[in-house]
Amino acid sequence: MISFFSFGASAAAKGLAALRSGARKSARPFGGIAASVCGCAAPLHIARPKPKTALGAAKKGLSALVLNAPNTAQQAGKSPFLLGLLLLLFLGLLPACQPAQSAEAEPAPLLANSNPIDSLPPSQLPPAIRQEPQPRLALFSDSLTTLRIGGHQVDIQLPKTPFKGSVIILPGYNFPKEDACQKAPLFCQTFLEAGYLLIMPEMGRSLYSSQYFPETQARYKRYPDQNWVLDSLLPYLQLEYGLLVDGQDNFLVGISTGGRGAALLALAAPECWTAVACLSGDFDQSQMPNDGLMRNFYGPYIQFSQRWKTVDNVIARIDDWQTPIFIGHGGADKVVPPAQSKQLFDSLQSRLDQELLYYSAPPKAEHNYAYWGAEAKNILAFFQSLP
Repeated sequence: MISFFSFGASAAAKGLAALRSGARKSARPFGGIAASVCGCAAPLHIARPKPKTALGAAKKGLSALVLNAPNTAQQAGKSPFLLGLLLLLFLGLLPACQPAQSAEAEPAPLLANSNPIDSLPPSQLPPAIRQEPQPRLALFSDSLTTLRIGGHQVDIQLPKTPFKGSVIILPGYNFPKEDACQKAPLFCQTFLEAGYLLIMPEMGRSLYSSQYFPETQARYKRYPDQNWVLDSLLPYLQLEYGLLVDGQDNFLVGISTGGRGAALLALAAPECWTAVACLSGDFDQSQMPNDGLMRNFYGPYIQFSQRWKTVDNVIARIDDWQTPIFIGHGGADKVVPPAQSKQLFDSLQSRLDQELLYYSAPPKAEHNYAYWGAEAKNILAFFQSLP
């Protein structure tokens, strides 16, 4: 009996060696063996195997072994072990012959804390609730605070009612930043009582230019310009106090040369402003070739006429205009020709819808704070009427 089992074990070992030898000769991986034995594809293939075909092939192979079993005693001793070995191999390869499970066969169960709305396409999602960003007004210790931004002073005056937006007041040439509130109290009072925070920068002798030239007198270079407004004033107030950010109502009001500045800033960064108001400003310096301020900055007109006609010229860039605008100019102005504002209004009539453009020209109004203060209520009404 012992010799019989020893002989059987030896036969089984030889059979296993033969199988290994055959596998090496065919140079096929385990998946290849599974495919040849069970008749199914490798698990990574897309085509699904048919379980009945695989099992049928296996059964057919075993039946063939039984039907062809030899009758000799020696061969009879080998057959049980070979059949057992093949049976073990067959049982081990059955998982490889199972049909591959498709990732789309059954949806993954919904987690307990998941929201069914997450699975909706974007077009079916409910609209988000729009919340306007709120400024950090508590950081201001007083109703009137003076900051130093980029080397220049800026007054911040808090509104007397809940915050609705911000108004930057751009002063005229060599006008102190306090003038608008001190010489025309109604001007500032109108906006403060309506909930608008006032931002009043000290601009000195600024012409609100975009660049300097060799002919520009040195004294002009120490004053802020439109680049300072865009590169220093706005970023500082946005980051430190949450003011003048997207989603808030951000207005510009310019007086005299500040009116020119408001228009130039509206062209330079239209995305920053809800609307602008330009009072008694100049918008085409080429129509005033004898103006001393422009000559000291841009050089003599007779030498640099092309510069006067193109650089910092609002009318020359009128095709780029996008911002709603209030234009006001007194008919009795002896400092800046009223024709400057009339030309701007005429140029914009064909470019802006009627509700986005307002023109005021009181015939007896002059170039002074009495007129500018009187326009405050009209400007506020225009700002609040915008869609």
